[in-house]
Amino acid sequence: MLVVYVPVPGSSARACRYGSPGVALIQFASMTDHDSRRKQPEAESYSHHFRSFVDHFNRGEYRACVEPLEAIWFIERDDFHKGLIRLVVALHQMRLGLDSGPRFLLATARALLRPYHPRHNGLDLVALDAFIARQQARLDGADDALPFFIRLEHAGDDS
Repeated sequence: MLVVYVPVPGSSARACRYGSPGVALIQFASMTDHDSRRKQPEAESYSHHFRSFVDHFNRGEYRACVEPLEAIWFIERDDFHKGLIRLVVALHQMRLGLDSGPRFLLATARALLRPYHPRHNGLDLVALDAFIARQQARLDGADDALPFFIRLEHAGDDS
């Protein structure tokens, strides 16, 4: 299982501690945890791209998350992966200090991911939705009271 704390835009990596108040938990389960709505691309290719996305996300490399997610989206053409793409682009833009683009992207990411609740492809979408809502609140001016980190866990047999 891979557990990494990731600074949310505008935070310091030094402030991150396990158990910090308000840390959002997002769990990536085994890639065998599939939802019937998802078409099956080659499992090895999907797993590689999805793991690459998780690794980039855990390093806070939001822009680098787009390429592996798009590789999956070009095969699947589904709203789940489109929502994840919009989320990472929004986080990247927030890091750059942008405001209106991330507002739109976060809102549409939530809308695209909502039909897949509570879990899809091993991802806890309820926790992810709560994280996105906090980022939207941050853009609306609620700053210091919000958590600065998101915790991703990827549990699976793919190395």
